[in-house]
Amino acid sequence: MADWGKDLWDQYDAIAMHTQKGLEFLDRFSAFYKQRCDVEVKYAKDLKNLVKSFQPKKKEDEDGQFTYYRGFVRLTNELNDLAGQHERLAEELQQQIVVKIQGQTKELRDDRKRHLDEANRIQKNLEANLSQLEKSKKLYEKAYRESQKAHDGYLKADANEELSKKAVQDYQLVARRRAEEYEVAKQDYAAKLQEINGFQKNFYGQMIPQIFHRLQDVDHRKTMQVRESVKVAAQIERRIQPIIDKCLEEMVRSAEEVSSEIDAQVVVDRYKSGFDHPPDIAFFNLEDGNSVDCGTINNHYPPARSGSVRTISQQEKKQRKTLIGIFPASKTKEFVKEDFSDLPPQQRKRKIKERMDVLHAQVIQETNTRDALMKMKGVYEANPSMGDPNSVNGQLVENGNTMHKLNEEMHRLRLCLDDTEQNMQAQSQARLSSNASFPGSASSQIGGSVESVSAPSRSPSESNVPPPASNHRHAVSAIPSDDQDLYEPAPGDNGLFIVGTCTAIYEYDGASEGSIPIAAGDELLVLEIDQGDGWTHVRNDITAEEGFVPTAYTSLKDDESTLYRNGNGGHHQHPHKR
Repeated sequence: MADWGKDLWDQYDAIAMHTQKGLEFLDRFSAFYKQRCDVEVKYAKDLKNLVKSFQPKKKEDEDGQFTYYRGFVRLTNELNDLAGQHERLAEELQQQIVVKIQGQTKELRDDRKRHLDEANRIQKNLEANLSQLEKSKKLYEKAYRESQKAHDGYLKADANEELSKKAVQDYQLVARRRAEEYEVAKQDYAAKLQEINGFQKNFYGQMIPQIFHRLQDVDHRKTMQVRESVKVAAQIERRIQPIIDKCLEEMVRSAEEVSSEIDAQVVVDRYKSGFDHPPDIAFFNLEDGNSVDCGTINNHYPPARSGSVRTISQQEKKQRKTLIGIFPASKTKEFVKEDFSDLPPQQRKRKIKERMDVLHAQVIQETNTRDALMKMKGVYEANPSMGDPNSVNGQLVENGNTMHKLNEEMHRLRLCLDDTEQNMQAQSQARLSSNASFPGSASSQIGGSVESVSAPSRSPSESNVPPPASNHRHAVSAIPSDDQDLYEPAPGDNGLFIVGTCTAIYEYDGASEGSIPIAAGDELLVLEIDQGDGWTHVRNDITAEEGFVPTAYTSLKDDESTLYRNGNGGHHQHPHKR
């Protein structure tokens, strides 16, 4: 194993430079992942902007019926989710890589600086000791030279016979003093040398190796940080990749669900007019001067004939049409007042059904709200400490008003739907009749008519019927059941079963045409349940009167309350019949 303290004891500058380069690499490494995060964030932002720019506009809502369009919408949604995963990748790389590397780099830089400062400090101590040793050595050398010089002077003086004995003794004393000074300097130099050698041995044997070991640890932590960061970055992408793969799988699945057959049928449903082919052009007989009514030449779509035979159930539907004007038109923006009369029959029928489905969902929601409010009121009445029962009345009144408006709109749409279906049926019958005619009899076919069996028309007046009360149960069905027409009436009946009984809870004057007066407490036989228009067809057995009454003014018996909620009145045969 490499040991910087042992192997590189004399490479202080090289180690300092290497560790500096390592920290600079960490800075670049951190900058790399930071820019990688910026790239991921920008890519995610560009993807989201792309998805946003191709989001369906309001006018393109109908295109959602096509499988290719739904596939494209799913593609954009999955692409938006994929962009979110790139944002998540950038966020995790920022938190787990960039921030961590930056923190580790700062810590390693501080540790390196501290270790190098310590190395510089002990290096200066060594240099100071060496300087003192050098001074001691110079003193030692100087003392030696002076001692030698004094000794040589003494020898010359002793050999000179001309000098007195006293002068020779002076030279001898000087030589002896210089020799003593030399010995002191020699001992001082030896002691200092021994001290310096000990410090130098400790310096190169322990102090520097320890510092280099610490610098080696700094370099080791730098290298391991790079290694760990690469692994963590790969693991982050590996965790996110399954979600990205799932987005791609959903894109493929959305493509597989695109069907040209389904789209072709959608086009038929959307644009089919419901009109028959133009009839044959009538023959114009020049010999006898008779001519047929050529209105069909200019109008290839014949109107409904007035002589078609209607069932009793159809007559009742016609009678219901006369009640459309009883309640004033709602000005609430929530209810769209459109009859789609500008559309071809088939498209008008489709639009009306779509609107009725929306209203039906709203009726169910309001019915659930009403049931919840009634339960809450019952709880308050049973336990007044939990709340005031009267506090619910306002919400019940508002709910009743909303239900009334929904039922009124549902009734209007049902009349429009019935009218559209009857017109389509009449046009088809007229077409068949025209194809079966001979040219000579065209005039009689066009001119003949049969008296209609439908209910007499009238201009209904608005009724000042108060809004339904909030403290009673009244049944609502947004989609009426036509199963009654499937049952044969009993002998002596008018074709209507008695499907239940109800009690009048409010007085009604029966001023509107087709309705009958009732008084609070009257027991009534239900001949036909509420078809979603807010009216129930009943019969008063006492007065033998039969007609329509507001559903909100009656209360069904407990055992038959499901008739209105389920719309299955025709499936329950009451034992009493008219």
